Amino acid sequence: MAGIIESSPAHQNFSRFGIRVIINFSVILGKDEQQESRVNFSKNFLRRFQTEQSDFLGRITIGDETWVYSRDPETKQQPAEWRDFDEPRPEKVRRKQGALKVMHMIFFYMNGVILRWPVPIGTTINAQYYKKVLQDKLRPAIRKKRPGLLESGILFHDDNAPVHTARAVTDVLAGYKWEVLEHPRYSPDLAPCDFNLFPKMKEHLCGQRFETEEDIIQATKLAVKKLDKCSYVTTFKDWLQRIEKCANNVVVVVVVVVVAVAVTVALAAVVAAAVVTLEVEAEAEVVKMIKKITTENATNQTTPVGLSFLFEV
Repeated sequence: MAGIIESSPAHQNFSRFGIRVIINFSVILGKDEQQESRVNFSKNFLRRFQTEQSDFLGRITIGDETWVYSRDPETKQQPAEWRDFDEPRPEKVRRKQGALKVMHMIFFYMNGVILRWPVPIGTTINAQYYKKVLQDKLRPAIRKKRPGLLESGILFHDDNAPVHTARAVTDVLAGYKWEVLEHPRYSPDLAPCDFNLFPKMKEHLCGQRFETEEDIIQATKLAVKKLDKCSYVTTFKDWLQRIEKCANNVVVVVVVVVVAVAVTVALAAVVAAAVVTLEVEAEAEVVKMIKKITTENATNQTTPVGLSFLFEV
């Protein structure tokens, strides 16, 4: 009987619906854990900022990587032009990024760039290479540009890419006694390089075409120089505002998750009730069928071989 019920189209539809509810519920829980990680990071960051104020921000060194292409399309604002109301809109050609590109590692603090390092073409950026950059490039640059920071203690922040979180890298940072500010997963909106610094830098490169790797490197160097001190201060300011917003949104997120869980539980209850109803109806149909066959057999005084098991004692 269970096989008859489970093979019915209605039961299969409800089963798939029930499975879909469970999957969606697990997705909600995953998002809740991610949001909890973001909120914890934001609250810890704000707590330290309120305690240490400018000394806290002044000790932070931020690093990340970005590709610079031989040709980057113009932004929507760059080709804009004034037209009269009755004039047709200007035509815009869609352009793709150039095939030639150079990876740049950039490390900066609140008052400017500490290190801009172009990665040689063909180099594999793994944990060992990143470790070598920290040892041979970044640390000497900090000693030269910010000598007092090595003694007061560096707060180091980068995203949680596998290269950045590898054991070889974390061991080097621990040996230097640099405190790592952990970055929440899947949060480019809380990465200062992604939402502010790199876009500002590339505004000076969009619409240009470079023929060689050296042209890309020199143009990137010039673009970084065009970023004044205000650009870096603004980056930290925007970062702080985003962190405050993330911490303050926790109540809204909790309410949304609770409502979503309640709806999921209600839907699961409806599905369970529907399945029970289907089972009862199917059982009643089978009983009717057996009674009908029994009555017909009694009338004909014959017993079909296929149903002989129903009359065995």
